[in-house]
Amino acid sequence: NFVRGEDSFVRAQWAARSMVWHIYPQHESAHLAKLDAFLDLYCTDLPAVSATAVREFWQAWNVGHVDGAHWQNFALCLPTLREHARRWQKALAREDDLSTRLLRFARSRL
Repeated sequence: NFVRGEDSFVRAQWAARSMVWHIYPQHESAHLAKLDAFLDLYCTDLPAVSATAVREFWQAWNVGHVDGAHWQNFALCLPTLREHARRWQKALAREDDLSTRLLRFARSRL
């Protein structure tokens, strides 16, 4: 899955499929910092080779400089990335929803 924008990005995570996020460009390349912040979370439980392949491909894709090595390295990791996407989605499902988190926050301030 190649997804663009935040809504599609969230839907792709819930679909439990490997993906590449093409984040909307922002002023002063602020989008690249958001991309890196997500990658820090998303790649935490990946083997080093797969994490590197994901990071390098997503970063190259978002600056428009993908080469053959990026494609090849990413493709080699797809079986691992498919399983990682399933685990990621299950972890998201265990998280509290926004309403619950807001209620907890409000109660902590009372």
